[in-house]
Amino acid sequence: MDRSRLKQISLQKGSDNLINKQMNIQEILQDMLGRDPENGNTRNILFWYDADCEFEHEVGELSFDNTRVVVLNDSNAFKVKHDIEVTDSESNFLIYAPFEKPSDRENWLLDIQKYSEEFSTDRSIYEMRRLGITDDALRPVVKNNIKFFENEKRVSKLKSYGIDDYTPMNFEVAIVSALAKLKAADFDETVRILITEYMNEDEKLCNEIEKYSDMESFYKLIKNRFGYVEEEFKIDDFIATLFYTAFAYEYEGKLPKDLEHLKSSRMSEIVVFIDEFLSLGRYQETVGLLSERYEEMLKIRGVLTGVETEALTGCDTFKVIDQMIIERIVTSIESGMNEYEKWIRYAKERRSKHWYYVFENEYKAIIHGLELLKYYDHLASRLTLETVDDYYDMYVAEYHKLDHHYRKFYHHYDQIKNKEVLSGLNDYIENVYVSSYLDTLATNWSNVVERNGSIDVSGLKYKRQWNFFKDFVSPYVKSNDRIFVIIAMLCVMK
Repeated sequence: MDRSRLKQISLQKGSDNLINKQMNIQEILQDMLGRDPENGNTRNILFWYDADCEFEHEVGELSFDNTRVVVLNDSNAFKVKHDIEVTDSESNFLIYAPFEKPSDRENWLLDIQKYSEEFSTDRSIYEMRRLGITDDALRPVVKNNIKFFENEKRVSKLKSYGIDDYTPMNFEVAIVSALAKLKAADFDETVRILITEYMNEDEKLCNEIEKYSDMESFYKLIKNRFGYVEEEFKIDDFIATLFYTAFAYEYEGKLPKDLEHLKSSRMSEIVVFIDEFLSLGRYQETVGLLSERYEEMLKIRGVLTGVETEALTGCDTFKVIDQMIIERIVTSIESGMNEYEKWIRYAKERRSKHWYYVFENEYKAIIHGLELLKYYDHLASRLTLETVDDYYDMYVAEYHKLDHHYRKFYHHYDQIKNKEVLSGLNDYIENVYVSSYLDTLATNWSNVVERNGSIDVSGLKYKRQWNFFKDFVSPYVKSNDRIFVIIAMLCVMK
Protein backbone atom coordinates (compact mmCIF):
# COMPACT_ATOMS: atom_id res chain seq x y z
CA MET A 1 0.00 0.00 0.00
CA ASP A 2 1.40 3.42 -0.93
CA ARG A 3 1.58 6.52 1.19
CA SER A 4 -1.31 8.22 -0.67
CA ARG A 5 -3.72 5.52 0.45
CA LEU A 6 -2.60 5.89 4.04
CA LYS A 7 -3.50 9.57 3.94
CA GLN A 8 -6.99 8.84 2.65
CA ILE A 9 -7.99 6.01 4.94
CA SER A 10 -10.62 6.89 7.52
CA LEU A 11 -11.60 5.51 10.87
CA GLN A 12 -14.47 3.46 9.56
CA LYS A 13 -14.53 2.25 5.98
CA GLY A 14 -17.78 3.09 4.21
CA SER A 15 -18.97 5.46 6.95
CA ASP A 16 -20.43 8.74 5.73
CA ASN A 17 -21.15 10.28 9.09
CA LEU A 18 -17.89 10.89 10.94
CA ILE A 19 -17.55 14.38 12.38
CA ASN A 20 -14.65 15.20 10.06
CA LYS A 21 -14.63 12.97 6.99
CA GLN A 22 -11.32 14.36 5.72
CA MET A 23 -9.35 13.73 8.86
CA ASN A 24 -6.96 10.78 8.26
CA ILE A 25 -5.20 8.60 10.78
CA GLN A 26 -1.94 10.55 10.60
CA GLU A 27 -3.78 13.75 11.52
CA ILE A 28 -5.86 12.15 14.25
CA LEU A 29 -2.82 10.59 15.89
CA GLN A 30 -0.87 13.83 15.54
CA ASP A 31 -3.70 15.66 17.29
CA MET A 32 -3.84 13.12 20.15
CA LEU A 33 -0.07 12.99 20.64
CA GLY A 34 0.42 16.75 20.34
CA ARG A 35 -2.12 17.92 22.90
CA ASP A 36 -1.29 18.78 26.51
CA PRO A 37 -1.10 15.68 28.74
CA GLU A 38 -3.95 15.23 31.24
CA ASN A 39 -4.50 13.64 34.64
CA GLY A 40 -1.05 14.57 35.93
CA ASN A 41 0.84 12.91 33.06
CA THR A 42 3.89 14.63 31.54
CA ARG A 43 3.55 13.03 28.09
CA ASN A 44 1.10 11.16 25.87
CA ILE A 45 1.17 7.39 25.43
CA LEU A 46 -1.16 5.78 22.90
CA PHE A 47 -1.93 2.06 22.49
CA TRP A 48 -3.27 1.00 19.09
CA TYR A 49 -4.62 -2.56 18.77
CA ASP A 50 -5.23 -3.63 15.17
CA ALA A 51 -6.77 -7.14 15.35
CA ASP A 52 -7.09 -7.40 11.55
CA CYS A 53 -3.54 -6.14 10.93
CA GLU A 54 -4.90 -3.62 8.42
CA PHE A 55 -2.14 -1.08 9.05
CA GLU A 56 0.77 -3.36 9.91
CA HIS A 57 2.81 -2.31 6.87
CA GLU A 58 1.95 1.39 7.08
CA VAL A 59 2.86 2.01 10.71
CA GLY A 60 6.54 2.34 9.87
CA GLU A 61 5.71 5.31 7.61
CA LEU A 62 4.09 7.28 10.43
CA SER A 63 6.19 10.03 11.97
CA PHE A 64 5.36 12.48 14.79
CA ASP A 65 7.28 15.14 16.67
CA ASN A 66 8.84 13.98 19.95
CA THR A 67 7.17 10.58 19.58
CA ARG A 68 8.54 7.06 19.34
CA VAL A 69 6.51 4.61 17.29
CA VAL A 70 6.90 1.06 18.61
CA VAL A 71 5.48 -2.15 17.12
CA LEU A 72 4.56 -4.63 19.84
CA ASN A 73 5.07 -8.38 19.30
CA ASP A 74 5.11 -11.60 21.30
CA SER A 75 8.61 -11.09 22.69
CA ASN A 76 9.29 -7.39 23.18
CA ALA A 77 6.71 -6.38 25.81
CA PHE A 78 9.33 -6.24 28.60
CA LYS A 79 11.72 -4.15 26.48
CA VAL A 80 8.92 -1.72 25.56
CA LYS A 81 8.02 -1.43 29.23
CA HIS A 82 11.67 -0.77 30.10
CA ASP A 83 11.99 1.85 27.34
CA ILE A 84 8.90 3.71 28.52
CA GLU A 85 9.60 3.68 32.23
CA VAL A 86 13.43 3.71 32.34
CA THR A 87 15.26 4.42 29.09
CA ASP A 88 13.08 7.22 27.75
CA SER A 89 10.80 8.91 30.27
CA GLU A 90 10.23 12.06 28.22
CA SER A 91 9.13 11.06 24.71
CA ASN A 92 5.56 10.38 23.66
CA PHE A 93 4.92 6.77 22.63
CA LEU A 94 2.65 5.24 19.99
CA ILE A 95 2.53 1.51 20.68
CA TYR A 96 1.07 -0.37 17.73
CA ALA A 97 -0.07 -3.97 18.33
CA PRO A 98 -1.04 -5.98 15.21
CA PHE A 99 -3.27 -8.30 17.23
CA GLU A 100 -6.38 -8.25 19.38
CA LYS A 101 -6.23 -6.53 22.73
CA PRO A 102 -5.23 -9.17 25.33
CA SER A 103 -7.13 -9.82 28.53
CA ASP A 104 -5.96 -7.96 31.60
CA ARG A 105 -4.43 -11.17 32.95
CA GLU A 106 -2.28 -11.61 29.80
CA ASN A 107 -1.45 -7.94 29.27
CA TRP A 108 2.15 -7.25 30.35
CA LEU A 109 1.71 -3.53 29.78
CA LEU A 110 -1.58 -3.22 31.63
CA ASP A 111 -0.18 -0.89 34.30
CA ILE A 112 1.03 1.55 31.64
CA GLN A 113 -2.15 1.23 29.66
CA LYS A 114 -4.19 2.20 32.72
CA TYR A 115 -2.80 5.74 32.64
CA SER A 116 -2.56 5.95 28.85
CA GLU A 117 -5.05 6.31 25.99
CA GLU A 118 -6.19 3.80 23.44
CA PHE A 119 -6.53 4.52 19.74
CA SER A 120 -8.38 2.27 17.36
CA THR A 121 -9.66 2.20 13.82
CA ASP A 122 -12.68 0.46 15.31
CA ARG A 123 -15.68 2.79 15.03
CA SER A 124 -16.83 1.91 18.53
CA ILE A 125 -13.59 3.19 20.05
CA TYR A 126 -13.90 6.39 18.08
CA GLU A 127 -17.48 6.95 19.25
CA MET A 128 -16.48 6.29 22.85
CA ARG A 129 -13.75 8.90 22.52
CA ARG A 130 -16.24 11.38 21.09
CA LEU A 131 -18.46 10.88 24.13
CA GLY A 132 -15.57 11.05 26.56
CA ILE A 133 -16.05 7.42 27.62
CA THR A 134 -12.96 5.62 28.83
CA ASP A 135 -14.51 2.54 30.46
CA ASP A 136 -13.77 -0.38 28.13
CA ALA A 137 -16.74 -2.27 29.59
CA LEU A 138 -18.99 0.05 27.56
CA ARG A 139 -17.42 -0.89 24.24
CA PRO A 140 -19.84 -3.82 23.59
CA VAL A 141 -22.76 -1.41 24.06
CA VAL A 142 -21.33 0.93 21.44
CA LYS A 143 -20.61 -1.95 19.03
CA ASN A 144 -24.13 -3.37 19.41
CA ASN A 145 -25.63 0.06 18.76
CA ILE A 146 -23.11 1.25 16.17
CA LYS A 147 -25.75 2.33 13.61
CA PHE A 148 -27.14 4.73 16.18
CA PHE A 149 -23.95 6.79 15.96
CA GLU A 150 -24.17 7.26 12.21
CA ASN A 151 -26.50 10.21 12.66
CA GLU A 152 -25.35 13.42 14.36
CA LYS A 153 -28.84 14.39 15.55
CA ARG A 154 -29.11 11.15 17.49
CA VAL A 155 -25.65 11.59 18.97
CA SER A 156 -26.43 15.20 19.92
CA LYS A 157 -29.63 14.07 21.65
CA LEU A 158 -27.60 11.47 23.56
CA LYS A 159 -25.06 14.10 24.62
CA SER A 160 -27.85 16.46 25.74
CA TYR A 161 -28.72 14.07 28.57
CA GLY A 162 -25.50 15.11 30.30
CA ILE A 163 -24.75 11.68 31.75
CA ASP A 164 -21.26 11.76 33.23
CA ASP A 165 -21.07 8.28 34.70
CA TYR A 166 -22.20 5.72 32.15
CA THR A 167 -22.85 2.08 32.97
CA PRO A 168 -23.84 -0.54 30.38
CA MET A 169 -27.44 -0.28 31.56
CA ASN A 170 -27.90 3.49 31.68
CA PHE A 171 -26.02 3.76 28.37
CA GLU A 172 -28.55 1.42 26.72
CA VAL A 173 -31.38 3.39 28.34
CA ALA A 174 -29.97 6.67 27.05
CA ILE A 175 -29.71 5.30 23.50
CA VAL A 176 -33.33 4.08 23.30
CA SER A 177 -34.48 7.30 25.00
CA ALA A 178 -32.75 9.28 22.28
CA LEU A 179 -34.49 7.15 19.64
CA ALA A 180 -37.78 7.97 21.37
CA LYS A 181 -36.75 11.67 21.20
CA LEU A 182 -37.20 12.16 24.95
CA LYS A 183 -35.93 15.27 26.72
CA ALA A 184 -34.22 13.12 29.33
CA ALA A 185 -33.13 9.50 29.50
CA ASP A 186 -36.17 7.69 30.86
CA PHE A 187 -36.70 3.98 30.26
CA ASP A 188 -40.22 3.90 31.72
CA GLU A 189 -41.34 6.67 29.38
CA THR A 190 -39.76 4.82 26.45
CA VAL A 191 -41.78 1.72 27.36
CA ARG A 192 -44.97 3.79 27.68
CA ILE A 193 -44.41 5.18 24.19
CA LEU A 194 -43.80 1.68 22.83
CA ILE A 195 -47.02 0.39 24.44
CA THR A 196 -49.00 3.38 23.17
CA GLU A 197 -47.77 2.84 19.63
CA TYR A 198 -48.68 -0.83 19.88
CA MET A 199 -52.23 0.03 20.94
CA ASN A 200 -52.46 2.47 18.02
CA GLU A 201 -51.09 -0.16 15.60
CA ASP A 202 -47.98 1.96 15.08
CA GLU A 203 -44.42 0.58 15.11
CA LYS A 204 -42.37 3.73 14.66
CA LEU A 205 -40.26 3.46 17.83
CA CYS A 206 -39.98 -0.31 17.50
CA ASN A 207 -38.64 0.10 13.98
CA GLU A 208 -36.19 2.79 15.14
CA ILE A 209 -34.82 0.45 17.82
CA GLU A 210 -34.52 -2.42 15.34
CA LYS A 211 -32.71 -0.24 12.78
CA TYR A 212 -30.40 1.83 14.96
CA SER A 213 -30.05 -0.01 18.25
CA ASP A 214 -30.06 -3.55 19.58
CA MET A 215 -33.50 -5.06 20.12
CA GLU A 216 -32.12 -7.97 22.15
CA SER A 217 -30.51 -5.53 24.57
CA PHE A 218 -33.77 -3.62 24.78
CA TYR A 219 -35.62 -6.82 25.69
CA LYS A 220 -33.04 -7.50 28.39
CA LEU A 221 -33.66 -4.05 29.83
CA ILE A 222 -37.38 -4.81 29.96
CA LYS A 223 -36.81 -8.16 31.62
CA ASN A 224 -34.47 -6.63 34.18
CA ARG A 225 -36.75 -3.67 34.93
CA PHE A 226 -40.07 -5.51 35.09
CA GLY A 227 -39.16 -9.11 35.83
CA TYR A 228 -40.58 -10.36 32.54
CA VAL A 229 -39.43 -13.98 32.42
CA GLU A 230 -40.63 -15.35 29.09
CA GLU A 231 -37.75 -16.40 26.86
CA GLU A 232 -39.38 -14.92 23.77
CA PHE A 233 -40.58 -11.35 24.15
CA LYS A 234 -44.22 -10.85 23.20
CA ILE A 235 -45.55 -7.38 23.84
CA ASP A 236 -49.11 -8.62 24.47
CA ASP A 237 -47.90 -10.96 27.21
CA PHE A 238 -45.63 -8.24 28.58
CA ILE A 239 -48.48 -5.71 28.92
CA ALA A 240 -50.70 -8.38 30.45
CA THR A 241 -47.93 -9.06 32.98
CA LEU A 242 -47.76 -5.39 33.90
CA PHE A 243 -51.49 -4.97 34.48
CA TYR A 244 -52.09 -8.31 36.15
CA THR A 245 -49.15 -7.83 38.52
CA ALA A 246 -50.44 -4.40 39.56
CA PHE A 247 -53.91 -5.87 40.08
CA ALA A 248 -52.54 -8.81 42.09
CA TYR A 249 -50.73 -6.36 44.37
CA GLU A 250 -53.85 -4.40 45.30
CA TYR A 251 -56.33 -7.31 45.41
CA GLU A 252 -56.21 -9.28 48.65
CA GLY A 253 -58.46 -12.13 47.57
CA LYS A 254 -57.67 -15.48 45.99
CA LEU A 255 -56.40 -15.37 42.41
CA PRO A 256 -56.74 -18.10 39.74
CA LYS A 257 -53.76 -20.43 39.34
CA ASP A 258 -53.85 -20.30 35.55
CA LEU A 259 -52.83 -16.62 35.69
CA GLU A 260 -50.06 -17.09 38.24
CA HIS A 261 -47.38 -17.02 35.52
CA LEU A 262 -48.30 -13.40 34.77
CA LYS A 263 -47.43 -12.22 38.26
CA SER A 264 -43.94 -10.71 38.17
CA SER A 265 -41.45 -10.83 41.01
CA ARG A 266 -40.82 -7.11 40.42
CA MET A 267 -44.21 -6.26 41.86
CA SER A 268 -43.37 -2.96 43.55
CA GLU A 269 -41.62 -1.61 40.45
CA ILE A 270 -44.57 -2.53 38.25
CA VAL A 271 -47.08 -0.99 40.67
CA VAL A 272 -45.21 2.32 40.50
CA PHE A 273 -45.00 2.10 36.70
CA ILE A 274 -48.72 1.35 36.23
CA ASP A 275 -49.74 3.97 38.79
CA GLU A 276 -47.83 6.65 36.89
CA PHE A 277 -49.04 5.36 33.53
CA LEU A 278 -52.67 5.61 34.65
CA SER A 279 -52.12 9.05 36.17
CA LEU A 280 -50.47 10.80 33.23
CA GLY A 281 -53.08 12.81 31.36
CA ARG A 282 -51.37 12.45 27.98
CA TYR A 283 -51.93 8.68 28.13
CA GLN A 284 -55.58 8.87 29.19
CA GLU A 285 -56.92 7.47 25.93
CA THR A 286 -54.26 4.76 25.77
CA VAL A 287 -54.79 3.43 29.29
CA GLY A 288 -58.54 3.34 28.64
CA LEU A 289 -57.95 1.04 25.68
CA LEU A 290 -55.42 -0.98 27.65
CA SER A 291 -57.82 -1.53 30.53
CA GLU A 292 -60.61 -2.69 28.25
CA ARG A 293 -58.34 -5.01 26.29
CA TYR A 294 -56.62 -6.71 29.20
CA GLU A 295 -59.50 -6.90 31.66
CA GLU A 296 -61.31 -8.84 28.96
CA MET A 297 -58.27 -10.95 28.06
CA LEU A 298 -57.66 -11.81 31.73
CA LYS A 299 -61.42 -12.24 32.45
CA ILE A 300 -61.20 -9.95 35.49
CA ARG A 301 -64.98 -9.70 35.85
CA GLY A 302 -65.15 -13.47 36.21
CA VAL A 303 -62.30 -13.45 38.73
CA LEU A 304 -64.17 -10.94 40.90
CA THR A 305 -67.67 -12.41 40.59
CA GLY A 306 -68.85 -13.45 44.04
CA VAL A 307 -66.20 -11.37 45.79
CA GLU A 308 -67.49 -8.99 48.49
CA THR A 309 -67.69 -5.38 47.32
CA GLU A 310 -65.58 -4.31 50.29
CA ALA A 311 -62.66 -6.23 48.74
CA LEU A 312 -63.02 -4.31 45.48
CA THR A 313 -62.86 -0.79 46.85
CA GLY A 314 -59.06 -0.85 47.17
CA CYS A 315 -58.53 -2.15 43.62
CA ASP A 316 -57.67 0.37 40.97
CA THR A 317 -56.05 -1.16 37.89
CA PHE A 318 -59.04 -2.02 35.72
CA LYS A 319 -62.06 0.04 34.75
CA VAL A 320 -64.36 -2.94 35.14
CA ILE A 321 -63.92 -2.75 38.93
CA ASP A 322 -65.75 0.60 39.04
CA GLN A 323 -68.42 -0.76 36.75
CA MET A 324 -68.99 -3.69 39.11
CA ILE A 325 -69.14 -1.46 42.20
CA ILE A 326 -71.70 0.81 40.55
CA GLU A 327 -73.78 -2.16 39.39
CA ARG A 328 -73.78 -3.66 42.88
CA ILE A 329 -74.84 -0.41 44.55
CA VAL A 330 -77.74 0.02 42.13
CA THR A 331 -78.82 -3.62 42.51
CA SER A 332 -78.70 -3.31 46.29
CA ILE A 333 -80.91 -0.21 46.28
CA GLU A 334 -83.39 -1.74 43.87
CA SER A 335 -83.68 -4.81 46.10
CA GLY A 336 -84.66 -2.59 49.05
CA MET A 337 -81.44 -2.84 51.06
CA ASN A 338 -81.06 0.44 52.94
CA GLU A 339 -77.35 0.28 53.79
CA TYR A 340 -76.99 3.86 52.58
CA GLU A 341 -73.99 4.87 54.65
CA LYS A 342 -71.98 1.86 53.52
CA TRP A 343 -72.70 2.47 49.83
CA ILE A 344 -71.99 6.20 50.17
CA ARG A 345 -68.65 5.33 51.75
CA TYR A 346 -67.80 2.93 48.93
CA ALA A 347 -68.68 5.54 46.31
CA LYS A 348 -66.67 8.27 48.02
CA GLU A 349 -63.63 5.99 48.40
CA ARG A 350 -63.48 5.72 44.60
CA ARG A 351 -62.81 9.47 44.32
CA SER A 352 -59.09 8.87 44.87
CA LYS A 353 -58.88 6.11 42.26
CA HIS A 354 -57.63 6.35 38.70
CA TRP A 355 -60.85 5.61 36.88
CA TYR A 356 -63.01 8.01 38.90
CA TYR A 357 -62.78 10.63 36.14
CA VAL A 358 -64.59 8.20 33.82
CA PHE A 359 -67.41 7.46 36.28
CA GLU A 360 -67.52 10.79 38.13
CA ASN A 361 -71.12 11.59 37.20
CA GLU A 362 -72.27 8.05 37.98
CA TYR A 363 -70.71 8.19 41.45
CA LYS A 364 -71.98 11.70 42.19
CA ALA A 365 -75.48 10.75 41.07
CA ILE A 366 -75.32 7.66 43.28
CA ILE A 367 -74.08 9.63 46.29
CA HIS A 368 -76.86 12.26 45.98
CA GLY A 369 -79.46 9.58 45.33
CA LEU A 370 -78.38 7.69 48.44
CA GLU A 371 -78.35 10.88 50.49
CA LEU A 372 -81.90 11.58 49.35
CA LEU A 373 -83.03 8.09 50.34
CA LYS A 374 -81.25 8.39 53.67
CA TYR A 375 -82.95 11.70 54.47
CA TYR A 376 -86.32 10.39 53.35
CA ASP A 377 -86.07 7.42 55.72
CA HIS A 378 -85.18 9.90 58.46
CA LEU A 379 -88.12 12.20 57.65
CA ALA A 380 -90.81 9.75 56.52
CA SER A 381 -92.51 9.79 59.91
CA ARG A 382 -92.33 13.60 60.12
CA LEU A 383 -94.28 14.58 57.05
CA THR A 384 -97.50 15.20 59.04
CA LEU A 385 -97.36 18.50 60.99
CA GLU A 386 -99.93 20.73 62.71
CA THR A 387 -99.49 24.23 61.33
CA VAL A 388 -98.30 26.09 58.26
CA ASP A 389 -95.46 27.57 60.32
CA ASP A 390 -94.43 24.05 61.33
CA TYR A 391 -94.05 23.14 57.66
CA TYR A 392 -92.03 26.27 56.97
CA ASP A 393 -89.75 25.53 59.88
CA MET A 394 -89.33 21.90 58.86
CA TYR A 395 -88.59 22.83 55.25
CA VAL A 396 -85.89 25.30 56.30
CA ALA A 397 -84.37 22.76 58.72
CA GLU A 398 -84.82 19.40 56.91
CA TYR A 399 -87.12 19.09 53.88
CA HIS A 400 -84.95 21.24 51.63
CA LYS A 401 -82.20 18.62 51.82
CA LEU A 402 -84.32 16.20 49.83
CA ASP A 403 -84.88 18.83 47.14
CA HIS A 404 -81.17 19.61 47.10
CA HIS A 405 -80.10 15.99 46.60
CA TYR A 406 -82.89 15.37 44.09
CA ARG A 407 -81.67 18.23 41.89
CA LYS A 408 -78.05 17.18 42.30
CA PHE A 409 -78.93 13.63 41.37
CA TYR A 410 -80.52 14.72 38.09
CA HIS A 411 -77.77 17.20 37.32
CA HIS A 412 -75.24 14.37 37.22
CA TYR A 413 -77.62 11.73 35.85
CA ASP A 414 -78.31 13.91 32.82
CA GLN A 415 -74.58 14.00 32.02
CA ILE A 416 -74.14 10.23 32.00
CA LYS A 417 -73.73 8.86 28.49
CA ASN A 418 -74.94 5.34 29.27
CA LYS A 419 -77.99 6.07 31.40
CA GLU A 420 -79.04 2.44 31.30
CA VAL A 421 -76.54 1.72 34.09
CA LEU A 422 -78.49 3.92 36.55
CA SER A 423 -81.95 3.61 35.04
CA GLY A 424 -83.13 1.36 37.87
CA LEU A 425 -81.81 3.80 40.48
CA ASN A 426 -83.43 6.68 38.61
CA ASP A 427 -86.84 4.95 38.74
CA TYR A 428 -86.40 4.18 42.43
CA ILE A 429 -85.39 7.78 43.28
CA GLU A 430 -88.27 9.20 41.24
CA ASN A 431 -90.77 6.96 42.99
CA VAL A 432 -89.53 7.84 46.48
CA TYR A 433 -89.23 11.58 45.83
CA VAL A 434 -92.47 12.09 43.90
CA SER A 435 -94.83 9.43 45.20
CA SER A 436 -93.63 8.93 48.75
CA TYR A 437 -92.36 12.43 49.56
CA LEU A 438 -93.96 15.13 47.40
CA ASP A 439 -97.43 13.57 47.11
CA THR A 440 -97.59 12.90 50.86
CA LEU A 441 -96.28 16.36 51.72
CA ALA A 442 -98.72 18.03 49.32
CA THR A 443 -101.68 16.16 50.82
CA ASN A 444 -100.66 16.97 54.37
CA TRP A 445 -100.05 20.63 53.48
CA SER A 446 -103.52 20.85 51.93
CA ASN A 447 -105.06 19.33 55.04
CA VAL A 448 -103.40 21.92 57.27
CA VAL A 449 -104.58 24.78 55.04
CA GLU A 450 -108.07 23.31 54.98
CA ARG A 451 -108.18 23.02 58.76
CA ASN A 452 -107.24 26.67 59.01
CA GLY A 453 -110.15 27.48 56.75
CA SER A 454 -107.97 29.71 54.61
CA ILE A 455 -104.87 29.73 52.46
CA ASP A 456 -103.94 33.18 53.80
CA VAL A 457 -100.35 32.99 54.96
CA SER A 458 -99.98 36.64 55.90
CA GLY A 459 -99.37 35.72 59.51
CA LEU A 460 -96.28 33.69 58.81
CA LYS A 461 -93.04 34.86 60.43
CA TYR A 462 -91.04 34.50 57.21
CA LYS A 463 -90.67 37.29 54.66
CA ARG A 464 -92.31 36.54 51.29
CA GLN A 465 -90.63 36.90 47.96
CA TRP A 466 -93.54 38.92 46.57
CA ASN A 467 -92.92 41.48 49.33
CA PHE A 468 -89.24 41.89 48.45
CA PHE A 469 -89.63 45.49 47.27
CA LYS A 470 -91.67 46.55 50.26
CA ASP A 471 -89.43 44.79 52.80
CA PHE A 472 -85.98 45.56 51.39
CA VAL A 473 -86.05 48.25 48.70
CA SER A 474 -88.77 50.69 49.76
CA PRO A 475 -86.96 52.02 52.87
CA TYR A 476 -84.03 53.16 50.69
CA VAL A 477 -86.33 54.78 48.15
CA LYS A 478 -88.16 56.70 50.84
CA SER A 479 -84.88 57.97 52.34
CA ASN A 480 -83.70 58.96 48.86
CA ASP A 481 -80.66 56.65 49.18
CA ARG A 482 -79.12 54.83 46.26
CA ILE A 483 -79.47 51.02 46.27
CA PHE A 484 -78.23 48.29 43.94
CA VAL A 485 -80.16 45.02 43.64
CA ILE A 486 -78.14 42.07 42.34
CA ILE A 487 -80.26 39.33 40.80
CA ALA A 488 -78.27 36.14 40.59
CA MET A 489 -79.33 32.96 38.88
CA LEU A 490 -78.48 30.05 41.10
CA CYS A 491 -77.09 26.99 39.36
CA VAL A 492 -76.40 23.52 40.61
CA MET A 493 -72.73 23.20 41.44
CA LYS A 494 -70.78 20.04 40.70
